[in-house]
Amino acid sequence: MGFFWRMWLSAIGIILASAIVFVALATLQFSQIFSGLVGERLLVVASRTAAPFEAATRLGLPLSTVRNADALLAQARQTDTEIAAIYVYDVNGEISHSTQTSVASAEIQKILRSHGESSGGQSWYAESENGFWAGHPISSSGGASAGGILIFYPDTQKNTRVMAMITELAVVAGAIVVFAAVLSGLLMRIGLGSSIRNFERVEADLAQFERDTWRAAVSGEAVADAPSKGFLGLLHGANRQYRRLSIAISRADRDPPE
Repeated sequence: MGFFWRMWLSAIGIILASAIVFVALATLQFSQIFSGLVGERLLVVASRTAAPFEAATRLGLPLSTVRNADALLAQARQTDTEIAAIYVYDVNGEISHSTQTSVASAEIQKILRSHGESSGGQSWYAESENGFWAGHPISSSGGASAGGILIFYPDTQKNTRVMAMITELAVVAGAIVVFAAVLSGLLMRIGLGSSIRNFERVEADLAQFERDTWRAAVSGEAVADAPSKGFLGLLHGANRQYRRLSIAISRADRDPPE
């Protein structure tokens, strides 16, 4: 393979690696931004959902006695159709109301222990293996905790958005790689044309010298003193000098002076 093709393939490899790194970093940044936006939106929904329940607890009513709780939760869920479930839990972490008929209480208790208890009475947001969780505390009349609102948002939409972003970036990056590869090839061919041709001539002379030396080694004969010019001639001249010196040293070793 010629010197130009090796340089061009190396340049394409660098461009391709840079494009892959760019796509990876851009996708990671997009995923983080999207997660942050989802978290902020869920915190707003949780805060608005907690308001009517907190109005009841400040009157001294327990969360379980709020009669229109299902309607309030259904109304809150309509603000974003991607919300999978909304839970109302009491001060003991038990679910009082929910938009789901079957509640995975073990996972909810785990989420509350991990994030709800350490929130310090503030709204919190966390991302788990299967989605997003957002919580907002509900206070009683004395300011003590009476429970809170917990919202679960699956990561289906995030995965879809991230895959769409990867596809778009891959198409753009592929077009950039093709354009940059063609442009780099033209620039190298035009700007380094003379240097590439000189290097290829030197490379051809080296290959010819290796073939001549190999044939001489196989046949046991010296390389013919064919007229050679340029770098190839210098190589052959140096080789002949080396052989003459080797023969002279061998003879001197066999016939040392008395």
